[in-house]
Amino acid sequence: MDMQRLVSKRRGIATLAVFLLLTLTFPLIAGGPKIPLVKKKKSGPAGDQTFVGKIKSIDTSKRVLVVTTIEGDQEESYEYKKSVDISSAHKTGHFKISDLSVGMLVTLYMKSGKNAPEIYQILMM
Repeated sequence: MDMQRLVSKRRGIATLAVFLLLTLTFPLIAGGPKIPLVKKKKSGPAGDQTFVGKIKSIDTSKRVLVVTTIEGDQEESYEYKKSVDISSAHKTGHFKISDLSVGMLVTLYMKSGKNAPEIYQILMM
């Protein structure tokens, strides 16, 4: 009798495990819900912003970076700090503004400046 209970408990646990596995992985297999790419978003009480796009131009004398959205339908100009933090999603090391190039995909992290948002970090994709 004890052996039958043990076997039935194992079947119940195995059935539950298969059910949970299928329930959790089916949305991934079937394509799942599409998550839209956020172009601009307010991320905190301080008003920090994030912008994802492609570099259109860089003016190092005025410290201005012109970026278009990935779709190319909107263009934004942002000032960057002299000590802007530049990092890469694929490489390690220290990067400079001169490492950025036109057409490069970037994520800009900005804080509210005196007149407009100012970039404090650039992530190269």
